[in-house]
Amino acid sequence: MHVWKSALLWLRYMLEAELYSRGRSRVFVAYSQLLVDWRTLLQSVSLDLGFDWRESIAAAEEELEHFIDGSLQHNSAIEAPSDPYIDLARLAHTALLEGPAKFKALQPRLQANLDEVVNANQNCILQINESLLAIERDGHEINALKFTKMVLESEIERIKGTASWRITKPLRLVANLLRRSS
Repeated sequence: MHVWKSALLWLRYMLEAELYSRGRSRVFVAYSQLLVDWRTLLQSVSLDLGFDWRESIAAAEEELEHFIDGSLQHNSAIEAPSDPYIDLARLAHTALLEGPAKFKALQPRLQANLDEVVNANQNCILQINESLLAIERDGHEINALKFTKMVLESEIERIKGTASWRITKPLRLVANLLRRSS
């Protein structure tokens, strides 16, 4: 998947997650924070959300230490070049980690930037859609031609199997010889 597409998908999911979790207790954390210092992060989450873990962190430490293993990470953040989509996702990511209030305050700017990026690429999107429609139309035409070819081949085979075709074979051979000689 292209980096810009990943950035836009991530941004969409985060905008929706933030919007639909408003009014609820919530904390935004980065996966990297969990890998670096899970003990402090889990204590902070507990304090921020105002709840106690069913099992104390100390009691679950051995199991958590085994479960939260950075060496099992399949991928990590990549340094992507500056791009409107990626820059927008970076801005949102930073705001989320600073807290829901910061993100909510930034949301109008994020939405305006997202609208600007989409509008700037609207002509490109229209051209891509036109190309996709042309490809689809051409595909339908090709399928129609293949079907016509199949019907004609079937009809030729049917004609070749008739008695009149077999009887007139010598006449067709003579006609072909005469055409070649003239």
